[in-house]
Amino acid sequence: MKPDVLKQLKKYVYTTKPFNSEDEGFAIVVYEKFIAANRDLAHQVLNKGSKVHLRSVACPRAVTDATVLEALDYQNILMMKLNGVNEEFPYFPRESYGEKVGRKVISVGCNKDTKDVNFSEGVIESYRNGYCYAQLENGAIGNGIFNEHGEFFGTLIPNTF
Repeated sequence: MKPDVLKQLKKYVYTTKPFNSEDEGFAIVVYEKFIAANRDLAHQVLNKGSKVHLRSVACPRAVTDATVLEALDYQNILMMKLNGVNEEFPYFPRESYGEKVGRKVISVGCNKDTKDVNFSEGVIESYRNGYCYAQLENGAIGNGIFNEHGEFFGTLIPNTF
């Protein structure tokens, strides 16, 4: 994987802290105003309308707030939007379309204890029922999935199908 792509991917990782909790988790920027997180990673107390503090892992002084737009229990995913009307993330990925079986993907996540950004490579194995299946070296639930050019592809959910 190209070092410049990995450096860019680190900029999409934010730690999260609900307004009403001391728990911390992490989330992945998915578009200019949107960020996604796994519900099980310190986000069980969050529901639609909940407020969340965000802090950039790459630049810890960059702090902002977001509101939960959707809390999808069946996929274990929270989708949040920045609170400021004209606010957007300084770095956000382009969307990736048309990823094919056999293409490389990168899982990007954050160790909640050390705040280190983790990467794991994998290959798309198949598509079924609107889901992409990929074998990863050691991805974790809630990680962002990107193609080898750093374009956003999706988030990692448990294989329960």
